[in-house]
Amino acid sequence: MNKKYIGFTLLELLIVVAIIGILTSIVVATLKDASNKAKNSAVKSNLAIAASALNSAMYVNNQSTQDAVDTTIPILNNPDTQTNSGDEVKSPYDNTLDAYIIGRTAGKGQVAAEVTSNTEITLRGFGKNGSNIEPILTKSIKNSI
Repeated sequence: MNKKYIGFTLLELLIVVAIIGILTSIVVATLKDASNKAKNSAVKSNLAIAASALNSAMYVNNQSTQDAVDTTIPILNNPDTQTNSGDEVKSPYDNTLDAYIIGRTAGKGQVAAEVTSNTEITLRGFGKNGSNIEPILTKSIKNSI
């Protein structure tokens, strides 16, 4: 009596599981890279917003560079200060850090505004490793007043 077996062998199942594992690791790596790129884009966007706000403070409100930084950065971190609604802008990498700070270096995902002279403000946007790496973008704002 000859029995006919229907199904897959153990070797065939192991090969399929291995292929699925390889494909899963490729997809996870790609998604992680895309997530970091999106967060870096958010930092670059925050940097552009800070540059625009500081330009307005210096040129429209006729503020010095230090006054512009001192008044603008807190407003950028909490835009709705009159109602105190708690809609604070946070770092895309670390939700416990403010998105904007005053100083030379920052944590991961933060934008640092530093007054480098009476006529210049340097903005630096930091990536996922924070101050341990070069900024992902640096922008200088010059005040000709």
